[in-house]
Formats: sequence, C-alpha cells, structure tokens
Amino acid sequence: MNIFHRLGCASLCLALSGCAGMHLYSEKRDQQGKDLKAAWAKVDVNGYFVAMHEQRKKLLEADIDSIAAGRSAEVDSALVLLLDAPVAAGGPSERTFYSILDGELKPLAATPDASGFLGAVKRWKSLSLQLQANRARQTAYRKLLRADGADAPSCRAVNTPGSGELSKYAAEYLKELGTLCASEVALARDQDALIAKLPAGTLLTSAKNTVELEQKHAALAAEADVLMAQYRASLEAYAAAVRASQPGTAPSERLTVLGDKVRAVLARIAMLNNVLGNEALADDRIKRIDAILRKLGTSADPGKDAGRAELAAVLVTRVADDAQVLADLDKPLVPMSLLIRRDLEKNRADLATVQADLVRKDMELVRAAQASRVAEAVELLVARSRLDTLKGCYRSMRFVDAIAFPAVKVSPPCDDADSRAALYDAAGRYAYAIGDQRARTLRLEELRRDLKRERQLAFAQANAGQWAVLIDATAGQAVAYAASGQKASDYKDLVQALSLLWIGRGVNQ
Repeated sequence: MNIFHRLGCASLCLALSGCAGMHLYSEKRDQQGKDLKAAWAKVDVNGYFVAMHEQRKKLLEADIDSIAAGRSAEVDSALVLLLDAPVAAGGPSERTFYSILDGELKPLAATPDASGFLGAVKRWKSLSLQLQANRARQTAYRKLLRADGADAPSCRAVNTPGSGELSKYAAEYLKELGTLCASEVALARDQDALIAKLPAGTLLTSAKNTVELEQKHAALAAEADVLMAQYRASLEAYAAAVRASQPGTAPSERLTVLGDKVRAVLARIAMLNNVLGNEALADDRIKRIDAILRKLGTSADPGKDAGRAELAAVLVTRVADDAQVLADLDKPLVPMSLLIRRDLEKNRADLATVQADLVRKDMELVRAAQASRVAEAVELLVARSRLDTLKGCYRSMRFVDAIAFPAVKVSPPCDDADSRAALYDAAGRYAYAIGDQRARTLRLEELRRDLKRERQLAFAQANAGQWAVLIDATAGQAVAYAASGQKASDYKDLVQALSLLWIGRGVNQ
C-alpha cells in the first residue's frame, strides 16, 4: 500500500474511532432523547405533592369548622338551660348555676376547695405563658445559630463545646440560649411543684402526660447531641489519618479502625432513628459537600483545592471500604457526581427536617392543649368565685329573673348593680369556657392528629424526590448521549481533502 492509501486509511480510522466513547450520530436516537426530555419536563412531582398538602389542609379546615360549629351549638343549648336555672338555691334535684359550674369543673379537677384551687391554677397559667415565651425565644436563637452555620444544641448540651469556631454573633446567640435554658429549668421546676398539688382529673392527667413527653423530647435531644459529638470526633480522626496517608498507598491499620468507628456511629444513628440526630447528621453532610463545591473551579483541576481529608470525610459516610475511599481520592473529581450526591443529601435533609419539625410541633401542640385546659379551668373557677359575691337575695332567684327583673320579682325589692354585673360576668365566662376555650383544646387535639397525615405525606414526598433526582440525572445523561455522535457532515471536509490527495497522486504519476 502506497503512502496515499496509508494516509487516507489512517485519517479515516482516526475520525471514525477517535476514542472508545465515540459513536455514530443517530437521528432516531436523538429524537428519542428529545422526546424523553420533553416527557420528563411534564412530570411535576412537586406540584403533585403541593396539591396533596392543599387537600389535607382543606380536610383539616373542614374538621376545625365542624368543631367550632359543634361548640357554638353546645353553648346556645347551655345558655337556654341556664336562663331557667336558680342561681344557687333550688329543689333537691334541681340544677343551679353553681351546680352547673361544678359539673363542668369536676372532670377537669375534682376539688372541694374551688376558691383555693383558683390561686394554684392562675399561677400555673402564668408559668405556662412564661415558658411559652421562653421556648419561642429559644427556637429563634437556634434558627439564628443554624443560619450562621453553627450548631444549635439542646439545653442539656448548651454549655458543651461544639464543632468549629463560632463567629462573634453566634457566640452571643449561644450565650443568650444558655440564659434562656437556665430560666426554663427554673420555670419548669415551679410548674412541677404545682403538679404535685393538683387534684384528680383531666388537668392532672394532661399535666403528667405533658411532662412525660417533654422528658422524652429532652432525652431525644440529648441523645442526638451525644451521637453527633461521637460522629464528628470519629470523622475528624479519620480525616486526620487520611491527611497523613500517602496517595496511592493501601489503607493503614489505624485508618481501617477509624473508618470502622465512623461507620459504627452511623449505624447506631440509623438504628436509633433519632429524628433530631438525623436532622443534624443531614445538615452536617450538606455543609461538608458545600465546602468542597465552593472550591471547585478555583484551579485547572476540579477538586484539586478540596483537600484529601475533606473529600474523605464525605466519601467514608457512603463507601464501606477504606481502600475504595483512598482509591476514589486519587481519581479526578467529577463535579456532576458530587452535585447529584448533594441533591440526594438535600432530599434526605429535607425529610429529616420535616420529621424533626413534626416532633417539635407535636410538643408545642401538647403544651398548648394543656395550657388551654388550664385556661378553661380558670374561667370556670373565676365564674364560680363571682357568684360568691352576689347579694343574698339573688341566690334564690332564677337566673333570668336575677338579670332582668330583680326589683319586680322579690319582696322586699332586691336590686344591686354589682350583683347583676357579677352574674353577667359569670355567665359570659361560663359560655366562653365551654365554647371558644374548649373548642381551642379540641382544635389543638385535631391538629395533633393531622400531624400523622403530614408525616405520611412527607415520607412519600421524600421517596419521590429521591427518585426524581436519580431520574433527572439519568435522563440528562441519556439526552446528552443521544444528541452526540459523529455525523456524516463532520467528514465532508475530510473526504474532500482525501479526494485532493488522490487526484494529486494521479497527477504526479
């Protein structure tokens, strides 16, 4: 074969083969890729779940409206019966305003000393409001700490050194959080002392259940703090061992031991399924990936400026073999793979945050329901105490007579503006207690039941979100591959050049 044949064949082979990944362009495959891209673009996963959440909210609103309507009807019926009831003195089996109030109080707290009990319940209400304000401020400071990139510890760990250095503002937030935690302990201690004095009834039962749930929540938060401290310590030790290792070498015995420790902590977190720990772990992973992503593109080699220790801290949480971790460190970092991993971690973090928020919301609803029951008891007890201030001649009247025709119905005439005002106040408090206040308690209980439906939707949405991330990445790669390939037009100039060479050969001959 002469030189022209060799040159032409070599050029054509190079153009057609290029590298192992080269392939010929297919118009049919390209169209299939475009169809795939268009079809996937029409899939609105988020829109579907937004609609599902809206439907859930509508059902919840309907249930709450039903509660309000039911309590309103109960109040109307109760007031009609009250109008014809004696204020205090009636027949042996006749219901009086006093007995009506006592009947409403008995399920809440069966106490013979209503006036003495009123002081304790008012104190409870005051403590509940102070605790509510305290915890709201704690939540605000924890959000500020997270926004500043710092840890947001529970009260049990607020004085324990966290990971990393704190900014000036984060240090101030943490100091304020510590003060609030100390104040919460003192307020909760005073409230616990009141629980011991509560008589039997739903107030006592609800108070004990609330305290028990708070203790479980505090233990959950403390456990999450311990787990995250163990995780960070093991991860930092592993990263330090990787930093000391030489590229291309096998993992040392120490590195293997430290890797096992990291995975053991991760396995323990997974086994305990601590929602607060899951949230903190997911946030930590995203921060570490973001720290690497921020360094991409700062040099000619993507990932070069991301240290081996940083990369290893991310890899070890997903790779079970330390030899593979070291091998992956020696490979060029593919930004797309890291972005996909971040999207998956973000999806897990969103689910963990929703779960943790639901636990916190449940705790807030339990506290609010307890405070609502206390408020109902206060209204009923105050209404009863107002009846104690009535002028003696009012006590034997029927309620409607006492408020409308006192001077006409009693002989000698009995008319006292303060007594009438006390009756109106007592009736108003009674109606508010069994109406709006009790409806609030029932509404809070319905909101707690709705949390279960919200949790189920959150799991379904997270599962769909992870599939969406994987499908989106796969579809994007498939579309890019389908649109690529060597086209016939790419060889037009080459064929012309070879033709000229062939013609030149003939001329030279």
